[in-house]
Amino acid sequence: MVFTNQDFIDMLNFFKDKNCFSKNAKESFESITEISKSESGESLIKSNHCLYNLDNIAYNLSLNSQGNPNSIPASVDALFYFNNNNFTLYLIEFKGVPINSLDYKEILKLIKMDLEKDKCVNFRENCPISNNLMLNLTRTYERYEDEIFCSLKIKPIESLFVVLPKLYKKYCDELDKNYYETISGFMDWLLKVNKKLYVVFLDDKNKSKIYKKNISNKIDSKYKYLKSFVNLEHKCYNQKTFEDVFVSMLYSEN
Repeated sequence: MVFTNQDFIDMLNFFKDKNCFSKNAKESFESITEISKSESGESLIKSNHCLYNLDNIAYNLSLNSQGNPNSIPASVDALFYFNNNNFTLYLIEFKGVPINSLDYKEILKLIKMDLEKDKCVNFRENCPISNNLMLNLTRTYERYEDEIFCSLKIKPIESLFVVLPKLYKKYCDELDKNYYETISGFMDWLLKVNKKLYVVFLDDKNKSKIYKKNISNKIDSKYKYLKSFVNLEHKCYNQKTFEDVFVSMLYSEN
């Protein structure tokens, strides 16, 4: 069965109301101001335009009949679409930290270099910087992967291939449609539809453009394979650029 852009729009509209889920469900459709709030309560982007809160939808889908969450999939913060001549699905992740604050591996590299230098200067039989210590530190450095970088890689994948199929399953259950006979059409559409991932960071004016570009390149490396496999492009933005690029499109839609 062929799944269409309008079918996807109808599904999202159906779940705008949190009452479609079990008790204790969270809001599925909220302002960007709400969705982009950090743990401290500060909003990365202030806008009354609403997006689908995919974190909340993932939570709602995990609720059991008593209203308690089971295993909650990882997801990006928000989901939206533009239904113009070229239907595009947008996945948006808000990170309430400066993009340069993610470079913990560089800090580990500097520590490693300092220890190597001290070891050369103080090389002696009872040197506290042992070969074993340096070997373990080198292995740690080579295998280190920051938690935020890991989550940035996992979240879009689970959003597309765990959360949205689970949402489609619930949609079929609610409408008495046969999920198993139609899921292949849904997944075929999901793989082929144009998709864009926007990761939005705080801007830090104290860091050079070259430094920020280096960090952006590291994030790019996490996503470069997604374009050919699942037709997903990505961009890293600070708040101002995101407002200029994405929020302005929301205004033009109204």
